[in-house]
Amino acid sequence: MADTTARLYIRNSAGYSTPPKKLADLPTGQSFYLVWYEGDRKRARSVGRFADKAQVALINQQSELRKAAINPQAHGQRNTQQSDVPEKPQLADAATVYLNRVKKSKKHKTFLAYNRAMMDFLAVVGDKSTADLTRWDILKFMDWMRDKGADGRTIHNRLSYLKTFFTEYALSWPMLKTDRVKYTEPLVRAYSEADLNRLFAVTNEEETDLLQFFLVTGGREQEVSTATWANINFDLHEFLIQDKRDLDWSSKDREESGIPVPDDFIERMQARRRRYPDSRLIFGNTAGKRQGHFLRQLQKLAKRHGMYCGGCVNRKGEN
Repeated sequence: MADTTARLYIRNSAGYSTPPKKLADLPTGQSFYLVWYEGDRKRARSVGRFADKAQVALINQQSELRKAAINPQAHGQRNTQQSDVPEKPQLADAATVYLNRVKKSKKHKTFLAYNRAMMDFLAVVGDKSTADLTRWDILKFMDWMRDKGADGRTIHNRLSYLKTFFTEYALSWPMLKTDRVKYTEPLVRAYSEADLNRLFAVTNEEETDLLQFFLVTGGREQEVSTATWANINFDLHEFLIQDKRDLDWSSKDREESGIPVPDDFIERMQARRRRYPDSRLIFGNTAGKRQGHFLRQLQKLAKRHGMYCGGCVNRKGEN
């Protein structure tokens, strides 16, 4: 009697292992493998790292094996007809599925970075089977980015997003060590106390509120852009960093925390609260929604008052 049993295994760097009864998505770098027999020949194929996809593949394979046991001749003809169907998906289809996963699991800003890298890569190399992707496709993508004026750091980042896609589909990363993109990490210079005094001498009330908020709380840009009045405990003199699902934001280290703030900061925020009694966000825009690009605002402010070196240029060649 034909064997109608198919089994799932987990493959990682150490080899194969049996999965738990209740399947769960595997971490990057591992994948489910489906194993079955056709006569005396053992067959196996990767079905990705996601539990739902692996479970569906197992059910479908077992159904095929049962049909083959009932009607071997018809099954043999069907296998012959399907033998030319590639196991690896087309790049466009794979990118769509992958980006949907990223969108659900990453922050919006991170998703946009992954999305741009994948869409640009697809536009450069064209839609093809993921099994046919080669080192030359990636080199072509790198040349295209350089022609578009991308710097070394940008190219390195986009290749890292692309490499994650390759890992997702159990594709070998084809690049050589000699292909590694080199770049220079920029030296970040903090404003001195004298710089800050010059800056505060020319800022208006709104700009002073924002700069003081960054200085006192040490908040990251997205922590400040999503900060609400509920995050300031005026009695305990504390700024609370908390996740905000409705704003699609969570703390970077996945841990809520409280930051002590001084009396003069509390007084400044109380004054700001009186100016904006109906707002939820402390630094919302005119529509009451999140602002972004606070760093860019600071750079423009510094430039406006002559506090820049003149050596930094954007892609348009502007200081």
